[in-house]
Amino acid sequence: QVKPRVMMEVSWAAHTAAFNFTFQETPSSPESLKVYAKYDRISRNHAAVTFHLAGEGRPTMDVSGVIEPRYGPHCDGFALLANARTSLLGNFAVNSTVCRPMFLELVFKKQNSENVYKAAIGIQLPYKAEISLSESDTFQTWDKYISLIGIELATPHRIKIDYEY
Repeated sequence: QVKPRVMMEVSWAAHTAAFNFTFQETPSSPESLKVYAKYDRISRNHAAVTFHLAGEGRPTMDVSGVIEPRYGPHCDGFALLANARTSLLGNFAVNSTVCRPMFLELVFKKQNSENVYKAAIGIQLPYKAEISLSESDTFQTWDKYISLIGIELATPHRIKIDYEY
């Protein structure tokens, strides 16, 4: 009986952390699954990140980018400005923003395309929650919402829900 081989490595230093994982069906077979990620703080407020996922005979995905702080009237958090490459879907620019207390926005733009897609979910202000999908292009100022649900706490005892599809 041949047993599969699983190898996992975790390493860290003062400003760097890395994770490697490989799986082989047999010790002599090629790697069936390979995952690695790395976080490297390059300054007090910025960090570089990379993520790789590959499988034998399966689609691969590479993501690399920079994490930077976001401060403003509607967001206190951080942003990930990244490029993603997938063997199945092509290349994308991916910008994601995470804000306190609990809000996430993802913006996708495919390479050589003018279309920009946005997804947002969470609580953005103390009394406002949002779930939305929208589409625009690089020349439009306004987003065209595909789906939008807005929940607003008008008073401590009253909720206002808006929905658009």
